[in-house]
Amino acid sequence: MRKILLGLLLVLPFIVFGKSYYYPEISTEIHFTPEGNAQIIQERTYAFDGSFSWAFVDLKKQGASDIAFNQLSEKTPDGWQKIEPLEVTDNPKSLYLRWEYSAQDETKTFRLDYTVIGAVKRFQDVAEFYWKVIEDEHEPITTVYIDLNLPEPSPGLFKVYIHSRAAPGTLTFNEIKDQAKIEQNSISRDAFVEVRMLTSPEIFNKVQIQPHNRYQSILNEEKRNFFVSSIRKFVFIPLGLLLMIALPIIILGN
Repeated sequence: MRKILLGLLLVLPFIVFGKSYYYPEISTEIHFTPEGNAQIIQERTYAFDGSFSWAFVDLKKQGASDIAFNQLSEKTPDGWQKIEPLEVTDNPKSLYLRWEYSAQDETKTFRLDYTVIGAVKRFQDVAEFYWKVIEDEHEPITTVYIDLNLPEPSPGLFKVYIHSRAAPGTLTFNEIKDQAKIEQNSISRDAFVEVRMLTSPEIFNKVQIQPHNRYQSILNEEKRNFFVSSIRKFVFIPLGLLLMIALPIIILGN
């Protein structure tokens, strides 16, 4: 009886005070400028189970010159209301933002607006944007939407690659080739989402050109990425599941 009571005392706090959240939706608009900068407007919807009072994002600067924080807002019945972050820590590697709110068993949406400076790299034969839209550490996400908006049409070359451990999504381009839309579902916990976009270098004519070709090497990298992901999906994962089933049978058989 004493052991049972002790076990209940250990478990009871987690039952009483347990809480969690997930993202029903994260929607991201990316607007590019001829200077190669990318304004990112991201709306994150949180579904809270329990009581919560603060959130944060840590935006890594890898692949960019800098990140400039523009604005943080919360969606209310009266529209978007600007809120001031509790903490803004800007260092050479990342931009860290933390903000305060009050939530109890409800859904809230926050809009994060920032600019990635030097987001586009321009080569002789291609312009490249390569960015982690969803970070490494996060709770599960039901649906991710990403809109890519070019400064002008790029009908000659407009390719988009998505890197993520998620079910296959959808990718569509508009007719004049200055916008692409991405939708992905069931993003698991701590699974990042990367976007790699290739366009004609001419549309980013204010970005300093790097005097060598890059297009074919990028295509080769993406072919390798596809091969590795296919091996993982169709060989290693089924093999792992088979071992999980077969191993107990082998043990029991012995």
